[in-house]
Amino acid sequence: MVAVGAGSLHSYHERNLFVKAALLSEAYTLIAPVQRQISDHYVRLGIMPHDNADAGLPPAQSIFGASVKRVAINRGGVLLVDFEKEIGKQTLTFSPSINSSSGLLNWRCTSDSIDHKVLKKLKPSCTYLPSTLSSQLMHAIANRALPTVKALLVDGANADAVVNGNTPLMLAAKIGEVSIVEQLLESGASVDNNAVNAERRTPLMVAISSNNADVAALLLSRGASITRTDYRGLTAHDYAIKTDRRLGGQRYVLMVAARLNPDFAGRRQFATNARPEARPEDMQALYFNLRNAAKECNTYRLSSLLSDQKDLNSPELVAGKPLKDHKSKPECSVALLEFLTTRKSYQQAMSSHFADAMQACDVRRVEQILEDNATLDVFREVGRKSHFSRAVTAGCSDVVSMLTRKQLIVRKLEEDVLISAIRHAPQGKLVELVGVLITAGAKVNTVGQNGETALSLAIALEQPVVAKYLVDAGAEVNRVTGNRSYPIIEASKKGFEHLVNQLLQRGADVDQQDQLGRSALVSAVAQGQNRIVNTLLKAGADARQKDKNGINALTLAESKNLGHIHSLLTAGGEF
Repeated sequence: MVAVGAGSLHSYHERNLFVKAALLSEAYTLIAPVQRQISDHYVRLGIMPHDNADAGLPPAQSIFGASVKRVAINRGGVLLVDFEKEIGKQTLTFSPSINSSSGLLNWRCTSDSIDHKVLKKLKPSCTYLPSTLSSQLMHAIANRALPTVKALLVDGANADAVVNGNTPLMLAAKIGEVSIVEQLLESGASVDNNAVNAERRTPLMVAISSNNADVAALLLSRGASITRTDYRGLTAHDYAIKTDRRLGGQRYVLMVAARLNPDFAGRRQFATNARPEARPEDMQALYFNLRNAAKECNTYRLSSLLSDQKDLNSPELVAGKPLKDHKSKPECSVALLEFLTTRKSYQQAMSSHFADAMQACDVRRVEQILEDNATLDVFREVGRKSHFSRAVTAGCSDVVSMLTRKQLIVRKLEEDVLISAIRHAPQGKLVELVGVLITAGAKVNTVGQNGETALSLAIALEQPVVAKYLVDAGAEVNRVTGNRSYPIIEASKKGFEHLVNQLLQRGADVDQQDQLGRSALVSAVAQGQNRIVNTLLKAGADARQKDKNGINALTLAESKNLGHIHSLLTAGGEF
């Protein structure tokens, strides 16, 4: 009897190990396209991507599964797959290396946080590496846990450690945690790091490209170098120019160039070699000065302004007569304002002023500029981005509403405007923005370049209210998502109970399976979502349905010791 009991216990333990390994194996399916993207990036540029955006991928939390919470690219193309909300608590790390003979990438799987017995069950295999103070420090920084960071540094964690091609200071600069940056610097971290990999980026470069101005200012005040170069020969000043061009304005260029860095010794070089773009406020002043001169028929002032811009012919004829002869009001105002629309300097000033107003969600200013410039096209691109796109990505719902009322965007919206809004606009402004875009005629079922829809993207980016709004607007509830799953499965993975109910009411197939054969029910059990499990069972979900590893909802509940869910699954006597 003892032998039988021991055998049963061993069998139960082995089955639990198998189930845990099967849940972890989801990582291999999810990272396959990510690895291809990293490989493509390396082949094209000769360098590994340093985060999801650099690789052209969505945010880490939007790559998820029934067990996987997030898939994040780290420096050097290292992949971190987290199975818990706390980063590093249950994590697989996939590190790339270059095959010397083929030139292709090989991947090594390791973990310092998952039971080595479970790792042995994984196929392909994964190696257990004991946790170190350095790896614990990186996890604490990623979780923004300042007290833990302080404790680890006191215990001897190296503030300049290199973990998977990253340093503590670079990671803190990336996530924008000023308090942690200060703590690391106080603990002796080098403000510029040593060259840690082929990228040779400094924390300052990272802070600037991540748009973390407070961190950039702190690093500059501590003497961060602006002349050190990365693998492409770019300095922090070059990063500042690039970031300012992307965001609009000159915040980082001015920060890098001026008083924030007490050790800055390159002012003369900066002054003679740099050619900063005109600031928005300068272009705004030019716009108003030109218009006022034209409205007041001040031809001398108008000529002077246009001459300064090298935008005046000699002689300059307006409506068939010399510019200086337009003095009779109000005819002169009309003629001169119309003449301005032909001047390149005015067009550039107007576009810059309008782009700034759209970006700032300044409805009154946008409306006034439109009234003053009847031919202005809100879809015109300025700096590789249209005026309207600026308003959308800034979350300017009031501006979009006004443009809709004026019939300037109705039936003219780009096919993927909702996808763009959900991906780029501030998350706190999405509900209202999506609503006004739908009112303006945005299409809710457009498929993006990666196979995503607005609905699947809203779920992935954890915007359940936006997702519910899209379903109400007619989003297809049984359309396959970009990761070959379905909305009801993805909503169950995220634990969005109300959305699951709504999807079922709109006709979602309760027994659909994703690419791993997992249904919404299995996904809900994997997350321990009692109420969603109950909802799915009432809707007729098949508790006996198995995934590709032969695991069904009951087996999973038993393995995870989920007594209440197990009772729900067996209540009908089906097992």
